[in-house]
Amino acid sequence: MEATSDVIHLKRFFKPIEKDEEVPIVITSRLHEKEGYAFYPACDVYVAQKIAKDLSFIGVKSKIISDEYMLNMEPDAWEKNLILVCAPFGNKFSKMIFKKRSEVFGKTEYFCTKNGKRTIVTRDKQIFCSDNPLSSKLKKKEDHALIARYIHPLNPKYKIFVFAGTQAIGTYAVGEYLSKTNSYREICEDTIGNELIVVIHLCYDKHNPFDYKLKLKGFTRIKEKP
Repeated sequence: MEATSDVIHLKRFFKPIEKDEEVPIVITSRLHEKEGYAFYPACDVYVAQKIAKDLSFIGVKSKIISDEYMLNMEPDAWEKNLILVCAPFGNKFSKMIFKKRSEVFGKTEYFCTKNGKRTIVTRDKQIFCSDNPLSSKLKKKEDHALIARYIHPLNPKYKIFVFAGTQAIGTYAVGEYLSKTNSYREICEDTIGNELIVVIHLCYDKHNPFDYKLKLKGFTRIKEKP
């Protein structure tokens, strides 16, 4: 993190989160039924820890919690600034929030499956499909991830911040992108609206969930009003 300039762009992106506010970072969880414990995808934890560190530079506290925990809280607890890691394919709380957004605002960005491929569809009708990471037919595979700041569907006073790949490697790539110098400056450039949306792109040759190797391929900025 580089001094004053980066702090300015962090504040721009995470607006309206205020100093000393505690913000939930909601990640995917799964229950190991035989052993009776919860476990969390390494990609979600990696991104959540990166975001928590970035927030600390602007004096914001954060707490990493599971999607199941959030869903079991009273709905009033959802009406605050929230950070979601992982797409609705895996994160149950993200799935609920995206459904609420569709009900309140109509379909803007959404995740779906097209022709067997996990896909991001944007408000301007762009379609970004991911390759199956387990496919042995493709030598080079592609994935995409959404980074967004949205108006909260339950209370427009607040925002929802989304960091989500269509596949796990896409979510991991968000952490790699945010680790780049000037990443928040790039995201915020030429953005003046309440909402901010970019889709980052990546490719990779081999899929090793214990050691992701990927190449970032830039991003597409989505206009708030198509």
